[in-house]
Amino acid sequence: MDILEIVRAADHFRQTLEEAKARIGPVDFAWYPYDSLSNFWHLSKVLTGQRRRLLRLAHGRPVLDVGPGDGACSFFPEALGLTAHALENPATSHNGLRGQRAVCIQRLGGAGGGGIRWRRTCRINRRRPSLGWPAT
Repeated sequence: MDILEIVRAADHFRQTLEEAKARIGPVDFAWYPYDSLSNFWHLSKVLTGQRRRLLRLAHGRPVLDVGPGDGACSFFPEALGLTAHALENPATSHNGLRGQRAVCIQRLGGAGGGGIRWRRTCRINRRRPSLGWPAT
């Protein structure tokens, strides 16, 4: 899949993510304000040759989203069939990972569908809370 196809898929996924947020309803935190998925458009301007085929570069291995905000770039690779992991320090994240957690809970407990596998990204690491959500 060429990076331009990934950009188009990211545009479609952005809508899916926004619909999930809308279903959550009012929240007591601020959503991550930046369009993380636009990073794929920027990559389309600089990648050349075989590097434009990002899915092949992963070779079926998991991808890592460091500093995931509300998780758009963690959830999107999973929508493309990859396994994604998010690495964040809740103490310094935009909203203490509440946005990512809210989307996970909505998708896992909601109507589902869309072929998106959210479970892996939503796993809470209780042994090392600084690498996931704080243990409750």
